Amino acid sequence: MHDKTLKIWFRTLPVIGVLFVIAGFGWAIRQAAVDPVVYTLVGIGLALFLTLFAKAELANLKYYLHVVVYSLLVFILCAIVYLAIRQYDKQADLTEQNLYTLSDQSRQVLDQLKEPVEIVFFFSTDQPFRDIMRLYGDASDQIQFKVIDPIKDPVAAMRYGENIRTGEVVIRKVPEKGEGTPAPAAETKQKRISATEFGQGFTQMGVQAENALTNAIIEVTRAETIKLYFLEGHGEVSYDEAPMPQPGQRSSVASLSALRKFLEDRGMETARLNLITSGLVPEDATMVVIAGPAGDLLPPEISALRDYLTQRYGKLMVLLDVPQENFALRLPNLLGLLEEYGVSSPDEVIIDLANPFSPVQPIVQDYAEDHPITRDLRQAMMLSISRPVVSRMQGGGQWQVTELMRTSPSSFSKDLQEVVANERITPPPRSEMQPQTLAVAVSPRTPPQMPNMPPLEEPEGARLVVFGTSEFVQNSTLTQSNVAVNLMLNTINWLAEQEDVIAIPPRQLEGTPIILTPQQLRVIFVLAVILLPGALFFGGVSYSIARRRR
Repeated sequence: MHDKTLKIWFRTLPVIGVLFVIAGFGWAIRQAAVDPVVYTLVGIGLALFLTLFAKAELANLKYYLHVVVYSLLVFILCAIVYLAIRQYDKQADLTEQNLYTLSDQSRQVLDQLKEPVEIVFFFSTDQPFRDIMRLYGDASDQIQFKVIDPIKDPVAAMRYGENIRTGEVVIRKVPEKGEGTPAPAAETKQKRISATEFGQGFTQMGVQAENALTNAIIEVTRAETIKLYFLEGHGEVSYDEAPMPQPGQRSSVASLSALRKFLEDRGMETARLNLITSGLVPEDATMVVIAGPAGDLLPPEISALRDYLTQRYGKLMVLLDVPQENFALRLPNLLGLLEEYGVSSPDEVIIDLANPFSPVQPIVQDYAEDHPITRDLRQAMMLSISRPVVSRMQGGGQWQVTELMRTSPSSFSKDLQEVVANERITPPPRSEMQPQTLAVAVSPRTPPQMPNMPPLEEPEGARLVVFGTSEFVQNSTLTQSNVAVNLMLNTINWLAEQEDVIAIPPRQLEGTPIILTPQQLRVIFVLAVILLPGALFFGGVSYSIARRRR
């Protein structure tokens, strides 16, 4: 009687279990959600359904109890090992491109830190920055981190500057007052990075974020401040803020205000320079910039610049423009100074047939890959009307002139007056066209390397960069072109001999193809398609036959 009742229960309970599971799913559909009632009904149903196998396995109950106990012991041991390992936050980057580690340039900068630097993230939580904090914190014990929510704690945010916004980052030298009482931003050297500059996507160490952080650390710990003097008095691009244009119109006044803000945000200083009144270049000048002069410099000004370059190994950036109002205008004095350094810029206009809509607007297509200024530039850029810049150094000489940027091969240059006088320009034969140079860099020529001798360092001397247009420093270009921004930053850093300021090349996950020979493919085919399935099949058949014969 007892066995008969037990059999009835073993047959009924699985059916009841299925009904419980159906009831659980029905409740979930009715409520349009999975709540504790659903879990309870489904759990009870599964437990009751498993009694279907209970009768056949009662004899092995002791064995199953041992399995459960041993499984719990293994689980507890794994949990203990996991908790022990969790205390050591070490990771290994197994990607070939080192996507999850700092670059060698950044590690070198962090190894040389001699004073503490504070990195402040203005965000509601530190979660997006944990990887960055770990990478920089492991690389140097001089790096300190802080996360401030500018919305919840605006008073703390104001200590680092005005109008701090969510997503910005501030890097600064730790003030001597101590971490507990932060000094105002004006009392310590700091760099402020916008969310756009810092970049998005912090899951892996983005190159943009690493570039911004490492270069900011270099800038705030740099002993000397870079100061640029902008020459005025010859109709150059306006140093002041351009007037606000009328609604729906663009400002017709070219201005350097965007460039100045760009430099000041990076810890550099700018000032005006009038050589007529000053007579010489100030002692604290890192470089002099001549941006789009509409008139020529006077002989005393040329003399002051020549003394600055030859006696003080000065640095000069010249951005020439094509005269558009006075077509007879020439710059013999300024161009004569450039001729002394192997650079010429004829009064011509570059015509680039690669731009069929406006050939007088050349397209930069070729960058010098062996020069620090343009080594990492790749993107093409269309310019306004420009003049060619030509190297006059043939073979040897005191100066090394490097062509930085060139147009397409289907380019040529024409005399400015001829272009103005003729509405239609007749291009020369294709064989006479060639890329036109838009910018050159000048530095002292390094002597030839002798065999079995250590590498020679570049000798001291003046440095010059000459552009065929001032468009690179104007607001209209810098506010819209990242290429122009990187070009100007690289140019200024090179002129200032700031080789430690880095430009980390992009790193992205790349496929690593496996190329197999026909013989290797045949071996894989035989092993995977014939031998392994055949061994499993015939092994199983043999085992079944042997078991039946017992």
